[in-house]
Amino acid sequence: MSTGPRLSVTATPTRKLWSSALLWMLLMSAALGCGPGGDTGRVAPDFDLPRVGGGRLALKDLRGKLVLLDFWATWCVPCVRAIPELNALYRSQRERGVEVIGIAVDDLEEAELAAWLAEKGVEYPVVRADADLAAAYDAYVFPQHVLVSAQGTILDQLEPGVHSSDALEARIARHLD
Repeated sequence: MSTGPRLSVTATPTRKLWSSALLWMLLMSAALGCGPGGDTGRVAPDFDLPRVGGGRLALKDLRGKLVLLDFWATWCVPCVRAIPELNALYRSQRERGVEVIGIAVDDLEEAELAAWLAEKGVEYPVVRADADLAAAYDAYVFPQHVLVSAQGTILDQLEPGVHSSDALEARIARHLD
Protein backbone atom coordinates (compact mmCIF):
# COMPACT_ATOMS: atom_id res chain seq x y z
CA MET A 1 0.00 0.00 0.00
CA SER A 2 1.50 3.28 -1.10
CA THR A 3 0.96 6.41 0.91
CA GLY A 4 1.93 8.71 -1.94
CA PRO A 5 5.09 10.58 -2.72
CA ARG A 6 7.33 11.56 0.13
CA LEU A 7 9.00 14.91 0.33
CA SER A 8 12.54 15.12 1.50
CA VAL A 9 13.62 18.42 3.00
CA THR A 10 17.20 19.02 3.97
CA ALA A 11 17.64 21.70 6.57
CA THR A 12 20.60 22.84 8.57
CA PRO A 13 20.31 22.71 12.37
CA THR A 14 20.14 26.52 12.43
CA ARG A 15 17.30 26.59 9.92
CA LYS A 16 15.48 23.90 11.89
CA LEU A 17 15.86 26.04 14.99
CA TRP A 18 14.54 29.15 13.18
CA SER A 19 11.64 27.16 11.76
CA SER A 20 10.78 25.76 15.16
CA ALA A 21 11.00 29.19 16.79
CA LEU A 22 8.81 30.78 14.14
CA LEU A 23 6.25 27.98 14.38
CA TRP A 24 6.15 28.38 18.16
CA MET A 25 5.68 32.15 17.83
CA LEU A 26 2.88 31.64 15.30
CA LEU A 27 1.09 29.21 17.58
CA MET A 28 1.47 31.54 20.55
CA SER A 29 0.17 34.50 18.56
CA ALA A 30 -2.90 32.52 17.53
CA ALA A 31 -3.48 31.45 21.13
CA LEU A 32 -3.15 35.01 22.39
CA GLY A 33 -5.29 36.52 19.66
CA CYS A 34 -2.44 38.50 18.11
CA GLY A 35 -1.76 38.74 14.45
CA PRO A 36 -2.04 40.81 11.32
CA GLY A 37 -4.10 43.94 11.60
CA GLY A 38 -4.85 43.49 15.26
CA ASP A 39 -2.44 46.00 16.75
CA THR A 40 -2.60 49.09 14.56
CA GLY A 41 -2.28 52.47 16.21
CA ARG A 42 0.39 51.45 18.68
CA VAL A 43 3.88 52.91 18.62
CA ALA A 44 6.09 50.86 16.31
CA PRO A 45 8.87 49.10 18.20
CA ASP A 46 12.07 51.08 17.64
CA PHE A 47 15.18 49.49 16.23
CA ASP A 48 18.73 50.41 15.32
CA LEU A 49 20.05 47.63 13.13
CA PRO A 50 23.09 46.86 11.00
CA ARG A 51 22.46 47.58 7.34
CA VAL A 52 23.62 44.94 4.88
CA GLY A 53 26.56 46.47 3.06
CA GLY A 54 27.57 48.69 5.98
CA GLY A 55 26.21 51.32 8.29
CA ARG A 56 23.16 51.25 10.49
CA LEU A 57 19.49 52.09 10.11
CA ALA A 58 17.23 53.22 12.94
CA LEU A 59 13.46 53.53 12.66
CA LYS A 60 13.56 56.89 14.46
CA ASP A 61 15.76 58.22 11.63
CA LEU A 62 12.88 57.62 9.21
CA ARG A 63 10.40 59.86 11.07
CA GLY A 64 8.57 62.10 8.63
CA LYS A 65 8.31 59.26 6.08
CA LEU A 66 5.83 56.48 5.61
CA VAL A 67 7.74 53.20 6.02
CA LEU A 68 6.88 49.76 4.71
CA LEU A 69 8.74 47.12 6.70
CA ASP A 70 9.20 43.77 4.97
CA PHE A 71 10.06 40.94 7.39
CA TRP A 72 11.56 38.08 5.38
CA ALA A 73 14.25 35.38 5.13
CA THR A 74 16.29 33.89 2.28
CA TRP A 75 14.80 30.42 2.85
CA CYS A 76 11.25 31.76 2.43
CA VAL A 77 10.08 31.08 -1.14
CA PRO A 78 7.24 33.66 -1.09
CA CYS A 79 9.73 36.24 0.24
CA VAL A 80 11.90 35.73 -2.83
CA ARG A 81 8.83 36.03 -5.09
CA ALA A 82 7.98 39.35 -3.41
CA ILE A 83 11.29 41.05 -4.30
CA PRO A 84 10.27 42.35 -7.77
CA GLU A 85 7.04 43.79 -6.32
CA LEU A 86 8.93 45.51 -3.51
CA ASN A 87 11.53 46.83 -5.95
CA ALA A 88 8.75 48.33 -8.07
CA LEU A 89 7.13 49.85 -5.00
CA TYR A 90 10.46 51.29 -3.85
CA ARG A 91 11.07 52.91 -7.24
CA SER A 92 7.54 54.33 -7.56
CA GLN A 93 7.01 55.58 -4.00
CA ARG A 94 10.40 56.80 -2.80
CA GLU A 95 9.92 60.30 -4.22
CA ARG A 96 6.59 60.51 -2.38
CA GLY A 97 8.34 60.10 0.97
CA VAL A 98 7.78 56.36 1.30
CA GLU A 99 10.60 54.06 2.36
CA VAL A 100 10.73 50.30 1.86
CA ILE A 101 12.97 48.54 4.36
CA GLY A 102 13.73 44.84 4.18
CA ILE A 103 14.26 43.24 7.58
CA ALA A 104 16.17 39.99 7.11
CA VAL A 105 15.49 37.48 9.85
CA ASP A 106 18.08 35.10 8.52
CA ASP A 107 21.11 33.07 9.54
CA LEU A 108 23.38 33.83 6.58
CA GLU A 109 26.70 35.49 7.25
CA GLU A 110 27.01 39.14 6.22
CA ALA A 111 28.98 38.46 3.01
CA GLU A 112 26.65 35.64 1.99
CA LEU A 113 23.57 37.77 2.56
CA ALA A 114 25.05 40.71 0.63
CA ALA A 115 25.84 38.39 -2.29
CA TRP A 116 22.35 36.86 -2.15
CA LEU A 117 20.74 40.33 -2.22
CA ALA A 118 22.88 41.36 -5.19
CA GLU A 119 22.04 38.12 -7.04
CA LYS A 120 18.32 38.67 -6.48
CA GLY A 121 18.53 42.35 -7.49
CA VAL A 122 17.17 43.83 -4.24
CA GLU A 123 17.13 47.64 -4.64
CA TYR A 124 15.74 48.80 -1.28
CA PRO A 125 17.73 48.95 1.98
CA VAL A 126 17.99 45.74 3.99
CA VAL A 127 18.87 45.40 7.66
CA ARG A 128 19.54 42.31 9.75
CA ALA A 129 17.34 41.45 12.74
CA ASP A 130 16.40 38.51 14.91
CA ALA A 131 13.15 36.76 15.70
CA ASP A 132 12.63 38.99 18.75
CA LEU A 133 12.14 42.07 16.58
CA ALA A 134 9.87 40.12 14.23
CA ALA A 135 7.79 39.04 17.24
CA ALA A 136 7.61 42.63 18.49
CA TYR A 137 5.87 43.44 15.18
CA ASP A 138 3.69 40.29 15.28
CA ALA A 139 5.58 39.05 12.21
CA TYR A 140 5.40 35.28 12.68
CA VAL A 141 4.87 34.24 9.07
CA PHE A 142 6.99 35.64 6.24
CA PRO A 143 6.83 37.74 4.25
CA GLN A 144 5.08 40.09 6.62
CA HIS A 145 4.53 43.73 5.67
CA VAL A 146 3.95 46.42 8.27
CA LEU A 147 3.20 50.02 7.38
CA VAL A 148 4.55 52.59 9.86
CA SER A 149 3.37 56.20 9.89
CA ALA A 150 5.58 59.27 9.61
CA GLN A 151 5.02 59.71 13.36
CA GLY A 152 6.16 56.16 14.15
CA THR A 153 2.88 54.33 14.78
CA ILE A 154 1.70 51.14 13.11
CA LEU A 155 -0.86 52.04 10.47
CA ASP A 156 -1.42 48.71 8.81
CA GLN A 157 -0.28 45.12 9.12
CA LEU A 158 -1.04 43.21 5.96
CA GLU A 159 -1.87 39.54 5.84
CA PRO A 160 1.35 37.54 5.46
CA GLY A 161 2.31 36.72 1.89
CA VAL A 162 3.18 38.28 -1.42
CA HIS A 163 1.34 41.47 -2.37
CA SER A 164 1.56 43.15 -5.76
CA SER A 165 3.13 46.58 -5.96
CA ASP A 166 -0.29 47.89 -7.07
CA ALA A 167 -1.96 46.46 -3.95
CA LEU A 168 0.78 47.88 -1.74
CA GLU A 169 0.49 51.29 -3.44
CA ALA A 170 -3.26 51.27 -2.81
CA ARG A 171 -2.70 50.56 0.91
CA ILE A 172 -0.09 53.30 1.09
CA ALA A 173 -2.28 55.83 -0.77
CA ARG A 174 -4.87 55.58 2.01
CA HIS A 175 -2.32 56.98 4.44
CA LEU A 176 -0.46 59.58 2.37
CA ASP A 177 -3.01 62.39 2.31
